[in-house]
Amino acid sequence: MRYSKIITYDTGNCHGYSTTLWVCGCDNKCDGCFNPELWDYNCGKEFTDNTYKVICDSLKKPHIGYFVLLGGEPLSEKNRNSSFNLLKKIRNDLPHIKIVVYTGFTLAQLELNEKERQCIDFLIDGKYNKNLHVQTPQLRGSLNQKCWTFSKDGKVKDCSDCYFY
Repeated sequence: MRYSKIITYDTGNCHGYSTTLWVCGCDNKCDGCFNPELWDYNCGKEFTDNTYKVICDSLKKPHIGYFVLLGGEPLSEKNRNSSFNLLKKIRNDLPHIKIVVYTGFTLAQLELNEKERQCIDFLIDGKYNKNLHVQTPQLRGSLNQKCWTFSKDGKVKDCSDCYFY
């Protein structure tokens, strides 16, 4: 997996403070995309053990409560395994951190298994639609996108009209 950047003190992609990773590569290529420079799977830098250390060190700071994964498309066929390996590591190493994933795929398209759902606290799903653009406190880019939560007991809840903390 390749990535474009890491922000270790981000306030723009979730409520609260997060460490945010932008992965490279996207086949969705949404019209009006915020990050078209990340469509190329070969842009950016290779994700390494040192990259993981930078992320973990940041997530260990007391004011950081979230890890946000976006892109590009972190759950594309080419990025999905690497993304979930990363999320599993974060979940195991830092279980107090809430994980937020942005994807252009819908929840139904993803067909997440139980182990994958256990790695995500909040999923913002659906392709960005510039004709439905909205700036909401729920952090969706367009009204067609939804925000889902996954509880430890396996329940899935649509929280598109909720705030998450």
